[in-house]
Amino acid sequence: MIYIFILILFLIFIYKYDYERSNKGKTVCWIIMLILLICVAGFRYRMGNDSIKYENYYKWQQHDLFGLNADDFKDTRFAPLYVVLSASCRFFSEEFMMLQFVVSTIVNCSVFLFLWKNTRNVFFAGMLYYFFLYLNLNMEVLREALAVSVFLFSWPYFKDGKWFRYYVCAIFAFLFHISAVFMLILPLITLPGVKWFFSFGLRTWIICIIVLGLSFAVNVYLFDFVQTIALTENMAERAEVYSKMDISGSTLNVLGIAMRFAKFVFYPLVALYFVKVWSKYNDNINKRLEAMILMSVYISIMTIGVSLFIRYNNYFLFFYIIILSDWCFSYLKWKNRLYRLSFVQWLLIFVPLLSLQVYTAYWSNYNKSGTLKYYMMFYPYSNQFDKELDGNREKMIKYSRRY
Repeated sequence: MIYIFILILFLIFIYKYDYERSNKGKTVCWIIMLILLICVAGFRYRMGNDSIKYENYYKWQQHDLFGLNADDFKDTRFAPLYVVLSASCRFFSEEFMMLQFVVSTIVNCSVFLFLWKNTRNVFFAGMLYYFFLYLNLNMEVLREALAVSVFLFSWPYFKDGKWFRYYVCAIFAFLFHISAVFMLILPLITLPGVKWFFSFGLRTWIICIIVLGLSFAVNVYLFDFVQTIALTENMAERAEVYSKMDISGSTLNVLGIAMRFAKFVFYPLVALYFVKVWSKYNDNINKRLEAMILMSVYISIMTIGVSLFIRYNNYFLFFYIIILSDWCFSYLKWKNRLYRLSFVQWLLIFVPLLSLQVYTAYWSNYNKSGTLKYYMMFYPYSNQFDKELDGNREKMIKYSRRY
């Protein structure tokens, strides 16, 4: 099966290039994995609920580039740059595969370039991306995935304080998807006083508890607030729609909250602790990268009260991936001696994390009765050459149409 094959390749390359530190053929193998992930997403057939909605729009409503008019931008909830990109693809082909292949190429090239430049353990980071974000960004939230790509591209400008270039990127991201509006205020976390909350220390655990309580308070008032400050009519409309959906509120019990804390809070904070405490033995950490890692933690906690915040994990989990990757295979100190864990020992440390992701994300219920699971949207894999329909997937598509 293609998913297992990709995972095996990642594990082989992780051992050779991340653990053993070999460099021979590293770039070639990285490009091979990039091409493979692009093709899997690009050649898929009727996979991803949101993606199928985009496909229907592409086939029945989307004009090509030279047929666009003002109504194409006014009578749609899609952001302008997505409309232009979609129209450009339709100029070359009426098959939706053209657009999904272009989006997959843009997204995966952006991700692979970001990981290559920001962590030494690129294949381990690539595997985490594969587990946590790949399916969602490439087969579900295509419009938002384009905004995420621009966000990743803007990271060097944010890190170096080149604000003009950063805000140009922010505008482009917003013109792909309105969720990127947060980029306009994100630089506030670098201000004196504010950045105290985004600097790791003992206070971080206290802040996490406060954020958890805040998440339930936000659950009560969120959508009225969003409608009040909505920059566009479209934002107000989406707030109204989401407020009526299951994802607008918390659906977690005590066990669910504990698992989310373990996955998105415990692991990154432990990794951050070791990287910072033993920085003289490992790579030191940039203060703004540290702030983004903590932002990832806080956003993940906010999703406990308001599941809608999960969409911002699409942006900030990349920094979560960076800190876990920097920690993995690093030296550990005990009684003034340095130790290096074996490859298998490191894998055992991360097996619980990956298992939690599979259980909570892919094995979770898609419908209230639990007869449909989220993984069924992606498994078994269907491609454009065979165009085989999966019964469970078609049921999921029909179930989702109530929204």
